[in-house]
Amino acid sequence: MGISERYALISGASATSDIETMMQLTYARFTEPRLDKSLAAGFISRNKAGLVNRANDPNSVFADTSNAVLYQGNARRTGPSVAKLDQINPDRAFEIYKERFADASNFTFVFIGNFRIEEIKPLLEKYLGGLPSTYKGENYKDLNIHSPEGRIEKTVYKGTEAKARVNLVFSGTFDYSAAEKTQLDALKEVLQIRLTERLREDESGVYSPGVWEEVSKFPHPRYNFNISFGCAPQNVEKLIASALEEINKLKISGPLQVNIDKYKAEDQRSRETDLKSNIWWMSYLIENLENQEDLHEVNDYDANLSKVTPESVKATANKYLSGKNYIRLVLLPEKSSGK
Repeated sequence: MGISERYALISGASATSDIETMMQLTYARFTEPRLDKSLAAGFISRNKAGLVNRANDPNSVFADTSNAVLYQGNARRTGPSVAKLDQINPDRAFEIYKERFADASNFTFVFIGNFRIEEIKPLLEKYLGGLPSTYKGENYKDLNIHSPEGRIEKTVYKGTEAKARVNLVFSGTFDYSAAEKTQLDALKEVLQIRLTERLREDESGVYSPGVWEEVSKFPHPRYNFNISFGCAPQNVEKLIASALEEINKLKISGPLQVNIDKYKAEDQRSRETDLKSNIWWMSYLIENLENQEDLHEVNDYDANLSKVTPESVKATANKYLSGKNYIRLVLLPEKSSGK
């Protein structure tokens, strides 16, 4: 079970023969929660112990600082701390839990597995049909948490090892659709290919650069496009320049056809495997339900993939990697600060 900024959720898995037990536990989670204060105290104590050396860990300090920059210091995105743990009130937490699970009318239950609908329908009626419902029709609140506009640079000096970390972030509004997500995914993959060849193989500057994107539809369609790598401190500026040069090449000339072909072949292989996976189907259905998208969207996969071309990826690079909203985050050892 969990409570996020937009959803409350419950999840579980069982053998086909144990479906009724899973239903019983689901019913109990809604209707018979209990607060064990000794477990709550243990949770707080364990997490405090884990934070003892956090302020001295360069990667943790870098992550916390990066999140503060990326999400403009919003308390929901700052790192963990003893002060935050001290604010936990188990009684209030329990009340919030009961509030969130007091109304099952807003829940959508998704089942994936080897079962027959007619066989589990009586169980659904018995255990889910009997859940408490108030029909209050609640909705989420826009917390206005997103990456800031403009160009921002932040360098963190922490640690003494001769190691550096770089994270480059492009962000902004996103034209949300399955087709647009495919184009952004293609851009991510071809840039991953180019950066791996350039930074790791040609310049031998990094072990394994990473490129990934995050897309959200609600409360507003937005994207974050990230490039991350570790390197020696003296190579930071050179490798950032190389990464930005590869982006510029994509914006001017587009990717090579061979890289587009490689992306398509690998994506099709992955999709063939995904379609056989219960985990993939569960994730797909939940994402589309949460985003109010057509559940038959999967049938458009081939059509969307066929639209990926060097020209389309070039256009996507110009659209989403313009540099208008660009955040440069760098971790350097303390001695590099001149101290």
